[in-house]
Amino acid sequence: ISIIGFCIYQNYKSPPVKEYPPYYKDVWIYYCLPGETSEHVKLAWLARNDNLDYIWTLSENEHIISDEYVTKWEYA
Repeated sequence: ISIIGFCIYQNYKSPPVKEYPPYYKDVWIYYCLPGETSEHVKLAWLARNDNLDYIWTLSENEHIISDEYVTKWEYA
């Protein structure tokens, strides 16, 4: 039984951990909204909503972008 458990453990791959910048600091985000084909690049800052989901607020107009649409970010 322990050999089977070890084999399952060896084959188990945890999903990669996504790294995030500090909260409320401007960074460049790259995102693509549903139904669009082009990627946008805007300054935004990271926070969490009431459900503790990551959200991005665009610095220029305070629109909220869901973390699921952000493909990457870079320090400004």
